[in-house]
Amino acid sequence: MVVLKRFNQWLGPFMLRNGIRAQALFSRGSPVNDRPFLDSLFGLPIWKKIIALEAREAADQAVDEAQRKLNNANSSSWWSRNLFHLPSSEKKESVENRISLDEESNIRLAVLDAYIRGALVPNETWADVRKWQFNTRLIVWVRREYLFAKYRGHLRSAFQASPSLRLSKQFFRAKSTFAHKVLRGNLPFLPKVTEHSKLPKTSHIRRLFGMENWAEEKRSHSVQRQKMVQLATRLQGVVFEFRGGAWSFAQIQDDTDLSKLSLGEILELARGHVRNCGPFNSVCEEWDCYQLWTQEYVQGLGNYILERAEQQGADETIVLEVGAGDGILAESLRDYFDNAHREQKRHTDCSRRKISKRSRRKKNPTVIATDNYSWPVARNTAVENLSYQEALQKYCSMAEETKTNRHVIVLCSWMPMNQDWSADFRKSHVNEYILIGEYDDGQCGDNWATW
Repeated sequence: MVVLKRFNQWLGPFMLRNGIRAQALFSRGSPVNDRPFLDSLFGLPIWKKIIALEAREAADQAVDEAQRKLNNANSSSWWSRNLFHLPSSEKKESVENRISLDEESNIRLAVLDAYIRGALVPNETWADVRKWQFNTRLIVWVRREYLFAKYRGHLRSAFQASPSLRLSKQFFRAKSTFAHKVLRGNLPFLPKVTEHSKLPKTSHIRRLFGMENWAEEKRSHSVQRQKMVQLATRLQGVVFEFRGGAWSFAQIQDDTDLSKLSLGEILELARGHVRNCGPFNSVCEEWDCYQLWTQEYVQGLGNYILERAEQQGADETIVLEVGAGDGILAESLRDYFDNAHREQKRHTDCSRRKISKRSRRKKNPTVIATDNYSWPVARNTAVENLSYQEALQKYCSMAEETKTNRHVIVLCSWMPMNQDWSADFRKSHVNEYILIGEYDDGQCGDNWATW
């Protein structure tokens, strides 16, 4: 078993390094873009998986070893403290010390660097980076492993502080993957349940993941790009921007030495921005989550849709969610509309003057979730298996053909990167569409055509 483990520790980085090199040779020196076929042809998904498994296990062992050393030191100190008859509170504190979260992060990052750096930059020059600089899938994987190594301890602490968070809609459905990988059983026992709990509150999420200073508004010039420019300038390179700054990349001399840069700095230069990320980013990366729905978010979105339904005065309002994934947003909106309807019934004995226009609406908006499951997400029977084009054809054309007084609102959360669906929304003559996600210079939709 030990021999097999050592073999895997050598095999993964060796094969990944040669897979990247083979891709570069296959492309004859031109930049290797994100091509799943080439990745599979040279076995990159397999080698990435082997490296991730081995690096994470090695990091766990390194952290456990550091904790044992600290416990042994505290144990020796405990005997000396007893000889001098120190107070029991001091003795207890000395025995229960744990390594800090920052120390754990440094240990895990060091282990990851030992596994992955030799595959990414074997010669410690920019020529190595240029071979995978435009391979988005590879960069996303390295970014995920980096954030996981840096914030694993923070995530464990956050979920230990609020074990009930695992029962919220999104975490409950991902418990077999996310919770197992991140938390490794280090949580208080939770009773077996068949129903998930309601969505978490925004204030609760911010407190758990240290996001009290999370920006309320998007900055036009991202801090990530600023850091990228600083690093490129330091290496006597430049950063080129295209399409109004929506896409940028670093241009540096091939023989530039990178040995003094950390793995995080190399990622910044390669567009795998990690500088201003935190534990919550690691949750999203590990769990492939683009949006964490909260009670306040659904309430605000639901109120907006109800107001639009009132303003239009249509016989029926349809909320068509395309690319709905597991359908949690649509499900949450339905719950919110049902609760609003129950509130209406509860106040039917009030005077007519106190009943708002919203309480007199004809009926709740109809929420329809669609997805063709081209991405690996948990399937939900409440989500129709339709591509966004098929969904538009089915529900928008139906309204035109039947000439009914129907108001159609298309809802799209985190449109796939570098794709623009909004042009088809407009061609289908929908009454309006709502886009959720990063705009202008993010990783959602086409930064130029969509926004």
